[in-house]
Amino acid sequence: MADRTVGFDKWKAYILGEEDGIAKTPEWQEAESGVPAKDIRALAREGMSFLVSSHNMLEVEFLSDRVAIMSGGRILACAAAGELKREHAAGNLEEVFMRLTRP
Repeated sequence: MADRTVGFDKWKAYILGEEDGIAKTPEWQEAESGVPAKDIRALAREGMSFLVSSHNMLEVEFLSDRVAIMSGGRILACAAAGELKREHAAGNLEEVFMRLTRP
């Protein structure tokens, strides 16, 4: 797995705020985008659907009930985040993505 997650440690340090002291939390995302995560969740509970396209797997996992992993214009997997992690023996969605898209 290590050869397939080149750069993951650096990305993880960025998300956790180890380099700049700013953890990339849902609250941080809200300040950056102006879209409160709690509002997205509330609308989803009311039945509204959202299409979120992101390379930030932490954000995707937090905001999404179902996740589609795409590469080359094709859906490689689609399920709840927990199901994808279990199915691919992964600790997070970034690992799932790497396992599905690397040879």
